Amino acid sequence: MLSNKFTFFIFVVIPTIIAGVYYSNYASDKYISESRYIIQGNEQASADVLGMVTGLTGMASSTPDSLAVLNYSVSHDFLEKLLPNINLMDHYSDLKYDWWARIPQDATQEDLLEYWGSEIINISYDNASGISKLEVTAFDPEIAQKISNSVLKINERFINDLSSEARADALKFAQDEVIKAETELLSIRSRLASFNEKEQVISAEQAAQAEQGIVATLKQQIATKEAELKSLSNYMQSNSLKVRSLKNEIDSLKKQTAVQQARWADPTTGKTVTRMVLDTEQLTSELAFTEKLYLTAITSLKQAQIEASQKQRYLDIIVPAHLPDESLEPERIYSTFSTFLASLMLWGVFALLISAIKDNLGWA
Repeated sequence: MLSNKFTFFIFVVIPTIIAGVYYSNYASDKYISESRYIIQGNEQASADVLGMVTGLTGMASSTPDSLAVLNYSVSHDFLEKLLPNINLMDHYSDLKYDWWARIPQDATQEDLLEYWGSEIINISYDNASGISKLEVTAFDPEIAQKISNSVLKINERFINDLSSEARADALKFAQDEVIKAETELLSIRSRLASFNEKEQVISAEQAAQAEQGIVATLKQQIATKEAELKSLSNYMQSNSLKVRSLKNEIDSLKKQTAVQQARWADPTTGKTVTRMVLDTEQLTSELAFTEKLYLTAITSLKQAQIEASQKQRYLDIIVPAHLPDESLEPERIYSTFSTFLASLMLWGVFALLISAIKDNLGWA
């Protein structure tokens, strides 16, 4: 069986020596250009005293927008905007850099995107302060600074476009709602005007009240004449001139009442005044409802316009990308020591496994 010394040499000593030789002689220096920025909007959740007095809104950091920028920065679309300004392959696949750190020259777009997200760019976001930290790693300090500045410019355009699109969509929706409400309002008004013109009335309710007033007056007159006739019948003969004249007046009033009531219905359509009133009330209700919808749409449009002027996003650079004057990666001693620890742990697991096998087999 393998001795512990031999396995220690294989699993610990050799990997540590290889790592030491690589990091001391072959690993290429990497420079990190760091910058910090914050994405803010000119609206705030709660008004402060100064805002209440001056009427001005404050600036508030936006977590969703910061996370959106973070995800956008490692996307294909982002690289398409970056590559015309900076040829990443020329720098990161240069053969003068060590093979372990550089990207293969035959790398695909997917390989480049993976290398970009894992080896070149790193964005961290602080929830407490709302500040994002951008770190760009390159084999040359000027390239690192140039890439960092390009990343900030592209993200600034992205957040501006994102804000503009959101405002434009909100305004367009509100404007479309106003147009729909206005069209419906004009349609209802046109239908109501056509109805009144067809029925030849200005107001169906007033026409109905007038007709009812005439009939009520006629019925009142009939009642009065019938009462008078009853009173005369008590002491006058039925064929007397006064009684017959009164009966003729009553018959005439009843016929006039019947004629007046017959006018309540259209002889061609059979539509009654009551039906006309109901139709008018329905159109009037629809008109009132549509007017409220129109006013609501107008109010929503004004609110959308106010919010559109307020809900703007800005990418403010707090710390601009600096030109690094020394390489921070690789950390040669730390990396070599990490390799030693990892190898030592692997060797320990292997040694325990061998000891367990020996015990189970009963080997000395």
